[in-house]
This record gives sequence, structure tokens and C-alpha cells, in this order.
Amino acid sequence: MTVNYHLLISDSSPISRIRLLLRWRGSIWKALLSELSLWLLCFALVAYIYNFQLGTEAQRTAARLSTQLNQKMDMIPLSFILSFFVTAVVARWTHMLNNIGLIDNLALTAAFHIHGTSERARMLRRNIVRYAVQMQLLVFRDVSTQVRKRFPTIESTVTANFFSADEMETYLNYDNTYTMARY
Repeated sequence: MTVNYHLLISDSSPISRIRLLLRWRGSIWKALLSELSLWLLCFALVAYIYNFQLGTEAQRTAARLSTQLNQKMDMIPLSFILSFFVTAVVARWTHMLNNIGLIDNLALTAAFHIHGTSERARMLRRNIVRYAVQMQLLVFRDVSTQVRKRFPTIESTVTANFFSADEMETYLNYDNTYTMARY
């Protein structure tokens, strides 16, 4: 969800920054609340068990174990492990962004390979781009809630002139035709 913060950051006073941090809608606190609550619950549970359920000898053993584990953590360079994690996340995002079908590339390719200024060549280029837009609309309807709200039904794409009535009929009958021809 996109939230506009233009009015909150119009000046750079400390109060503006605090108001921006404490804003609930679209804030970092809202995104982290469930994880923070789970972590605090687990911490309170471990603290309760350590302070009230364990005996003196068990507390000493737990303290020695935590000291040894803390010493062993110095052997593992945490920044090195973190760099691998960040590299994996960036590679995943890059791969995802590279696989998004961009209509611009297809339109430029069609314009390059379909030569001529005739009406037929123009209609071929236009229809290739139209079909790509239709395909992208159908994919984005399944992926994005914003697009799904804008086009709640397949028929709403016809009223928005993305599909003609004939194209919509062909699209809706395609699955039946494919399964009948297959068997």
C-alpha cells in the first residue's frame, strides 16, 4: 500500500521525524509488530523459566553455557554471514525484476521486426502490443490486489476497453476448446 508522507516531511524538525516514526498507517512499527510481540513473549517465557523454575545449579549451568556460546560466536564473522544473506536477497529481487514482462521491450522488438508504413503492418504492431497489455492485465489481476480492486471481474476489463466482446468470448471459451481438443 502506498502512503503519502509529503506533508509530514515538509520540514526537517525533530518533531516531524518523531511524528513520521509514530505514524501507524504504512509504518515500520506496523510491519514489525507481530515479530516484536512474538520475540517479547519468547523472551518473557525464557526469563520466567530461568528465574523461577530452575534451581541454583541449573542457573549456573545455563550461565556457563551462554558464556561458552557467546565466546564461540566471536569465531564466526557475523558480517560475513550477513553479506551472504544480503547477496541472496538482492539476487532474488534482481531475478524477479528481470522476469517481469515489460511491454516496452516487446513493442520495440515488434517495431524493429515488422517493417513498413502500411495499414496491415501498423495493425500487426498494434495488436501485438494490445495482446501483451491484455496478458499483463490478466497476470496483474491475479498478483496485485490494487489491480483486482480496479478490475474485480473479467467483464470489467471489457467495460474498460482492454478487451473487446469477441476477444473476451474467445478467452473464456479457450479452456473448453483446449480441453476438448486434448482428449
